[in-house]
Amino acid sequence: MLFDFQAVDQEGSTLEGDVNAPSEEQARWLLRKEFPNLRRIVWIRPQLVGKPTILRVPYSEVVIFYRRLAVMLEAGVSIDRALMFSQNRARVPWPNFSSVFTRTCPKGTISWWP
Repeated sequence: MLFDFQAVDQEGSTLEGDVNAPSEEQARWLLRKEFPNLRRIVWIRPQLVGKPTILRVPYSEVVIFYRRLAVMLEAGVSIDRALMFSQNRARVPWPNFSSVFTRTCPKGTISWWP
């Protein structure tokens, strides 16, 4: 299991990073072993499973996306429909694009269609 940490050494410098250990106790032990001049560990916490990753999209696709979105919004298309249409027309697939709405918008605030 990976743990993120922040610590301070004897000179007052801040150390940040991650350590691989089966438990938090062992992660602390490994940090003290690896950095003998460690003054204190400020915090240590397990890394989130499924940590967000950056999806690289070509600049030209971003430009096309925003142009289409602007035209549809100016024409009176609702934002949820405009976004879904833009996602379906993209040359680069956007995995789980619609899940962004279900995680960030309260139920019933976006109208879904079949």
